Amino acid sequence: MECLEIGNQLDELERTGHWVREVGGRLGLAPIALADLDLCTQEAVTNVIVHGFKDHRDHRITLRMARVDSQVAFQIEDDGIPFDPVVATIPAPPEGLARAPVGGRGIQLIRNYMPHCQYHRRGGKNLFTLLTQTQPLASRP
Repeated sequence: MECLEIGNQLDELERTGHWVREVGGRLGLAPIALADLDLCTQEAVTNVIVHGFKDHRDHRITLRMARVDSQVAFQIEDDGIPFDPVVATIPAPPEGLARAPVGGRGIQLIRNYMPHCQYHRRGGKNLFTLLTQTQPLASRP
């Protein structure tokens, strides 16, 4: 299992992306599966950084990646407020582009691109895991 610890600052997203692409490549993700995972991990980590901490203090976020048979698991562990993206309500589609708010579609994007997601709250920490196939699935959103 590969691990990376980051701070809860948005400037950590660049380092996170480099790490996901490097480790994902070593774990055998096909280019399209790696691109999907990179997109979804950026969304998930951004959500933790922007919405997960209400105390405005420094926090550590642990990222883990491992290959499990023909899948790669990516896990985010944080001590932010409890939030389960697996069951979170997805906002209704906007009535038109002119009325569409900026943001608010990251969880839907993750659910559409990742074949499987899991959430657990354990020991005061959120554990959000994305699972993807090493080879792309036949159908894509």
